[in-house]
Amino acid sequence: MPPPPRWQHPALTSDNPVLRSAAANAKQLGEANGWSPSLVRCAMDGLTVVLGGCPPGKPVKLTEVRARIPRHASSLRVAEVLTDLELLEDDSVLAVRT
Repeated sequence: MPPPPRWQHPALTSDNPVLRSAAANAKQLGEANGWSPSLVRCAMDGLTVVLGGCPPGKPVKLTEVRARIPRHASSLRVAEVLTDLELLEDDSVLAVRT
């Protein structure tokens, strides 16, 4: 009996080409930067939520990333992947001290 196939994140085989590309990019960034496998999976979870209903090629706002990703996912890693693909729009407002 052959071994079962390795599990891979559903985002890697998504029908959404932008999500599929972002998931592959997260995997590559994770390997290049020493992210743990669970951190890569969590980044893919966040990308799935953020890019799931987004029109292809439309940039995602940073405030939306911070507000919508699951609690277990890292907004920093999701933003890093989106920045690498030029899909992140930084709409954050700088804090000003008085």
